[in-house]
Amino acid sequence: MLSTILIFLCFSIIFWWKKRKVRHTRQPPVHPGVLPLIGHLHLIMGNYKRMWRVLKKIAHECIELGHATTLHFGSRCYYVITDPDDCLTVANSCLQKDTIYEFSKPLFGEGLITAPVHIWKEHRKLLNPTFNLKFLNGFLYVFNKHGKELVREIEIESKYGPFNPEPYLKQNEMKNIYITALGLDFSKYKVFQEKYENTLESILKIYIERLQKFWLHYEFIWNRSNLKKKHDKYVKTLHDMMHWIIQEKRQINNCYISKDWSFTPFVDIFFDFKRKTSNIFSDTAIRDHMNTLMAAGHDTISVALSYIFLMIGSYQNVQDRIYRELLEVFDNMERDVEKEDLIKLIYLDAVIKETMRIYPIVPMIGRYIDKDIKLKHYTLLAGNSCALMIYGIHRNPIWGSDADQFKPDRWLDSSSLPQNSYRFLPFSLGKRICIGKSYAMMSLKVTLVYILRNYRIAGDHTKLKNKLGILLRPDSGHFISITPRK
Repeated sequence: MLSTILIFLCFSIIFWWKKRKVRHTRQPPVHPGVLPLIGHLHLIMGNYKRMWRVLKKIAHECIELGHATTLHFGSRCYYVITDPDDCLTVANSCLQKDTIYEFSKPLFGEGLITAPVHIWKEHRKLLNPTFNLKFLNGFLYVFNKHGKELVREIEIESKYGPFNPEPYLKQNEMKNIYITALGLDFSKYKVFQEKYENTLESILKIYIERLQKFWLHYEFIWNRSNLKKKHDKYVKTLHDMMHWIIQEKRQINNCYISKDWSFTPFVDIFFDFKRKTSNIFSDTAIRDHMNTLMAAGHDTISVALSYIFLMIGSYQNVQDRIYRELLEVFDNMERDVEKEDLIKLIYLDAVIKETMRIYPIVPMIGRYIDKDIKLKHYTLLAGNSCALMIYGIHRNPIWGSDADQFKPDRWLDSSSLPQNSYRFLPFSLGKRICIGKSYAMMSLKVTLVYILRNYRIAGDHTKLKNKLGILLRPDSGHFISITPRK
């Protein structure tokens, strides 16, 4: 009882002190709905579907309040901004990720998502050349191979009506990652991967639970909780598994190399980094980067594809136009996709971008404000956090009165697009923009080419319900039907 009272008093004092400081600077207005002690924490309580509804509401209200607002989660202050210029200012001025990302640091460690700024700078400089288009073009063999396999795997679904495409897409992307990242044949590690995914899913659920229970944000409480014990057990399992698979790769180095391959798997490049820069790139760094690739790579791409298939299936005129473009680009609809083809798929690119604008897989990103930041109209105080609301930027009035509508044609006329260069942020923005953006777009396009060359898709996006966990993803209403074109 006494400890509860002391915690209550501590939170109250911290909350009062921060509000006192805010009065003396021009801060973004406090968001409606603030309650004593807990602030706005009640907004993020509930299931994943409610969390998505709340995020959308906050984004739209933030736009109405002048593109900036302030939320209080217990004693912590969060600024929310939806102005593209202000978001870029914060993203480039404050490279340190928000403290919420610390929740996942035991798992991802020195990976690019969670690494401290000084480590991120060193590793990003080393990794940048391995994610440029010249290097990634070597992966086309892999994407083509698995695109053909996916066409065969989903054929059975054409006989049974609507189905959930995400399990097929997730497995397809995992096969891509096993070869491009590890140089290993996915079919030999299915049991390993099933355990890895189940354990990872358990960890991600713990992160959401910790986010919602504000008292667990404080290390002295978190470290004494049963949830922490479960978390540490799962993290150790994933670390042990990743250590094993890396050692497996070392022992059978390049055993799955084909004469058709024209690339080096990421892990072999990491091994080379370690040999040349052992003081910068350690075994721990290799493990952390591989965990980051495995966790982030396949899930984001497969979820994005689920949305794209649904939107294409919902707009038959869009699908017909894509198919006509495919007929123009591919003289032979059976041949592999080549790098020259990708830049010719202009309308398909527009459809991908418009879907990712409407449904950003990562609808917001966080930064820690390590120094006072002057925005257009406000000042953000050091020691607080800032949410860059990508969903809000994508629905910003700068897109016009049809910002909430699905219109791929807007991408075909540059004069109809917002003049701001940072209006579209599916892969974050600024210096810490996602390093895998080109990899993701290449994988998306090749997969779409194979499916749309072979099947007509039907869906109904008006039935779609979403949920928000670590990522935005469909909850229901996203099933599609496929009909063979031949």
